[in-house]
Amino acid sequence: GVESGFEPSSALGKLRQFRALRVDRDISLLHVVLLSAAEGDLAQAGKLGRDLDRDLAGLADVAKEDLKQLHSAICGFRAEADWLAAEALQATAPEDGGYTQEARTRLRDMFRSELAWRAEALEE
Repeated sequence: GVESGFEPSSALGKLRQFRALRVDRDISLLHVVLLSAAEGDLAQAGKLGRDLDRDLAGLADVAKEDLKQLHSAICGFRAEADWLAAEALQATAPEDGGYTQEARTRLRDMFRSELAWRAEALEE
């Protein structure tokens, strides 16, 4: 059979953005979903609304923190890619702790084929 109800997802937060077209613009799809979940019982709908408000209170802060972590990871990837490119340009002789020409060529090729385009794509 068909199950009624819904699962909270990324769409849940957007339900409040959808408003009635005409008469009562204060009613959103979120209101309709809450009332439906409460089977039309206004007291139960109020309780569900308060419960949702409490349960989702920290969601915006968590989303911001996730974005900060993602930004940090992207910056870290770019820094590592740039480091590899700089190492490929290093002119120090192998006997002084540098790389051979063959190693520098391999580093440059790895940067160009694997890292440069990924870093650019992540930063878009």
